[in-house]
Amino acid sequence: VSQHFTVSDGMTVPEYAVCLAARAVTAVRGLVARGARLLVVVGAPPVGCVPAQRIIAGGVRRQCATPRNQVALLYNRKLGQEIGRLNAKLAGVKIVLVDLYNILADVMHRYQALGTTNDP
Repeated sequence: VSQHFTVSDGMTVPEYAVCLAARAVTAVRGLVARGARLLVVVGAPPVGCVPAQRIIAGGVRRQCATPRNQVALLYNRKLGQEIGRLNAKLAGVKIVLVDLYNILADVMHRYQALGTTNDP
């Protein structure tokens, strides 16, 4: 998924984020049309921090690939706006957006406080 997420097919980053959000909203609308009334939509994680992206675009030190994370953040922002519109528009439907990006970013930054280590 993260590989496809970062292939923009010649679009600008904002255009690509909008395109991905539109696809997600189309899927949500399809579920609502089939009778779904409570949905949980999970936002994109910090895809620039997955091992494959760190190897491909993270430089010599294999850092998180910031441009990949920017796409995820833009996508999540646009998706949140669209989910908000759908919640306001669709009576009897509740759509919850899970902010996976910030959940995982918090774990990555506070892993020691959470009781984990980065030892091999």
